Amino acid sequence: MELIKEKEVYIERLISENERVSVEEDIIVPDVKPDILKVLQVDARAYVTDRGLLSGSMYAKGKLYVNILYIPDSEEDGIGCIKTAFDFRSKLENPALSQDMSLIVSCDVSRADFSAINSRKLSVRATVSLGYEVYGEKELEVPSSRDDGDFECIYETVNCERISAVEECEFSVRDSAEIPSGKKAASEILKTDVRISDKEIKALQSKLILKGCLSVCILYLTEEGKTDYFEAELPFTEVFDVYELDETDICSLKLAIGEVTAELCQDNDGDMRILNIEGLINVSLCAHRCSEINLISDCYCPGKKTKITANEVSLTGFIGNKSAQNTVKEIITPDSKLPGIVKIYNSVAEPEITRAQAVDGGAEVEGRLKVYILYITDNSKCPVYSFKKDIPFKFSYEFEGASAGMQCRADIEAENNSCTMSPGGDIEFKCILKQEVSVSENKRINFIEEIETDNLEQSGDIVICFAKQGDTLWGIAKKYAVKASDIKELNGLESDNISAGQRIVIPFCR
Repeated sequence: MELIKEKEVYIERLISENERVSVEEDIIVPDVKPDILKVLQVDARAYVTDRGLLSGSMYAKGKLYVNILYIPDSEEDGIGCIKTAFDFRSKLENPALSQDMSLIVSCDVSRADFSAINSRKLSVRATVSLGYEVYGEKELEVPSSRDDGDFECIYETVNCERISAVEECEFSVRDSAEIPSGKKAASEILKTDVRISDKEIKALQSKLILKGCLSVCILYLTEEGKTDYFEAELPFTEVFDVYELDETDICSLKLAIGEVTAELCQDNDGDMRILNIEGLINVSLCAHRCSEINLISDCYCPGKKTKITANEVSLTGFIGNKSAQNTVKEIITPDSKLPGIVKIYNSVAEPEITRAQAVDGGAEVEGRLKVYILYITDNSKCPVYSFKKDIPFKFSYEFEGASAGMQCRADIEAENNSCTMSPGGDIEFKCILKQEVSVSENKRINFIEEIETDNLEQSGDIVICFAKQGDTLWGIAKKYAVKASDIKELNGLESDNISAGQRIVIPFCR
């Protein structure tokens, strides 16, 4: 018998590795900047600028962007700032890697420390966490039909989850923003904080539409040397060609912000109130598709000896996917030892998942929300300050068919976080956590590779057998190389169900 096979080609995650890269650099205060009396804050942010696959290895190169706020040694200078960037690189060896695979690299700063060597020199130490994910095509030949009608076959439908598309690209958001009329004009930009909010994605046939907003918070010095800030929203819409994409795909999209520039310009009155802002954004897409594979799981030829050669294949069985969002609210009481709060400049909320696992009937995800609050103080000697607060979270989801030990994939993003001061001095923090959670399982499926038959010597005898525990009508028919329908007809069976000890008459045997 010749099997008719259908070729199935899909993408599979082949390798997932993590590495930590240490960056240690000295920062010299530029000649045009005043000496450092006290460092207020050191921000470090990492971005991958280049990545690639070679035969037997993979690499990533990137930039560590550092922003330092400090108090100068002379009061008339207000707040000082230093902005700089350092290169980092990583390379991992793996003999299974080849250039025809796809690579996605994510990065984050897991630690950033500094020490003042003197008033003109700082030492910065940071740890960049890199996540490598390598994807490649996998080809299966699925036995779906036969070329004659002599065989008895069992057909099986397998629900599986497959990666349909992996893409990585960059785009820029360019726009202008104006300092509101109620605020003083700027003399210098101290700090530019950006985040992506109101993200919406839509999958179409061969295209992906991404909408969102680049939320910008600018800390600046006024012409009088005072500290102030303002916020701006820069909406964007991007359309990407993703030829493998389908409108039913489940899209996991991660956005990373690279270099951001904010250039001060004069308005029509000659005041420095216009900012030309440009931000580089990296897009990493991994699209999943739920599909059915119809295959022949078992077969035999009545009256012949049948030999089956099978190959066990691992597939990802899809259980379910859920999208949810929850509002996190927390009353934060600042430490009494901290400088008093006049105005909150900005708050950053970063979710960190510490556990994601499937349980019987569902999934559980827990972690912490790392909240960083930067504010303008009532202390002229320390005009800005920041502190951190960890807020734990735990979510549960229902998935029919899920059980402990299955795979759980979770992605949580924080959006629209806000901080409001209460009359008593507490901070009312609010944030929306958007969640994408899916559960899947590894399935081992026997794919029939080849079928061989040989003649059997048949006798006209009728054989009587007694079914054992676990026997099926199909199994008995295959054992004696007869049609299951003939056994049913001879024994007057109305269904395929048989029970242990049941007397079964076989119409003929070898």
